Amino acid sequence: MGIARAFAPSRLLRGLALTLAAAGALAVCLAAPASADSLVAATWDVVGVGPHGRSLDLVFITGGCLSPTANASVVETASSVTVTVTLTDQSAPGVACPAFARYATTSVPLAAPLAGRVILGRPTPELNGYPGALINVGGHLDVRVPRLVGFAPADASHTLHLFGLRERILPGHHHHGLIRVTAQTPRVGHLTHQRAPVRVRISPGAS
Repeated sequence: MGIARAFAPSRLLRGLALTLAAAGALAVCLAAPASADSLVAATWDVVGVGPHGRSLDLVFITGGCLSPTANASVVETASSVTVTVTLTDQSAPGVACPAFARYATTSVPLAAPLAGRVILGRPTPELNGYPGALINVGGHLDVRVPRLVGFAPADASHTLHLFGLRERILPGHHHHGLIRVTAQTPRVGHLTHQRAPVRVRISPGAS
């Protein structure tokens, strides 16, 4: 997904400005001498569920002397998935780290389908929007709809908020297991305008 080249006032773009300002300050700090590469906690979030619910799509912020790739791991239980994302601090004595930040993506596999398990481990403060989801289409900004099927309701709402989209909840049929999103409209990858509603069908679990 590309970062839009034309900018307009929006919650996503205000979040980008705040994030880049913070990351620029971080990059300057990273110029301080370091004896060896070390792992630092990343600023990240979940931006979608992989096919068949067997992975999570993540976005993270890197830049300066931080590695361009992330180390992502999960700890799974029957009711939750706890995600940890770290980056390698590659700063060294006498090296000035570039003062820039960018969004990068990765995915982390799951041992079992997500199926309504809640996602834990997000950093504090959290991302305030995901401008990387914005696509410049004919001079206006659209958003590519993420995959929500398999999310717990709160996680689906959280991801839609990151994309600047609204949710419209529809009832679904009871099923065995945890409450979760079982269908969505528009489909995954569909381009829509910011603040557009995405209909999510929530199916209550049943024992």
